[in-house]
Amino acid sequence: MKTTETPMLIGSVMGVILILEYFLNIPVLGSIGSNLRQWGIIVAGFALMLAAINLLRIHLQTIAESKDTEERVFSLILLAGLLSIAISGVFLGQENPVFRFLFDNMVQPLGATIFSSLIFFIVSASFRAFRARNLDSTLLLVAGILIMLGKAPVGEVIWEQFPAIAVWLEDYPNLAGNRGILIGTGVGTVALGLRILTGLDRSHLGGQI
Repeated sequence: MKTTETPMLIGSVMGVILILEYFLNIPVLGSIGSNLRQWGIIVAGFALMLAAINLLRIHLQTIAESKDTEERVFSLILLAGLLSIAISGVFLGQENPVFRFLFDNMVQPLGATIFSSLIFFIVSASFRAFRARNLDSTLLLVAGILIMLGKAPVGEVIWEQFPAIAVWLEDYPNLAGNRGILIGTGVGTVALGLRILTGLDRSHLGGQI
């Protein structure tokens, strides 16, 4: 796909420059890397603006064409929140009382609501994971119960050694597993970065892997 050759070449060159700038103390590379990061922030800002325009277009179309009253109301609420936050933040400033009121009473509570709703998914996933179907799941179930007993005040009342067991499980088996996951993630990230820099992976450009 020839249409991806130029973006791939530009991305590879920029990636190599940023890698060299990180590992080598060369003033010219440092200056170029700083400019590239600033351009990255600018491009990300334009991408966010395009996403907001696309969101505005989709929901305006929904309001105009949808026959579902509830769907139109939800689109109106979303657009009202989007436009009020954007207009007050851009034209009035982030320290303006109007923007602060909208942010503190709309954005933050909505964010807290979304994160708090994750507890139901966590409970559902834990219910499926903590089933003693084989040796591995049994060990996971036992470790989970011991950690919960060690962290809950009732655990120390039942047996004073539960907190020490929970600390040992966190400091040794859990920490070792986390480090293994981080090492695997790091190796995978390096491999993916090399594939992108060498042009072997073009999925980010809409091409085939």
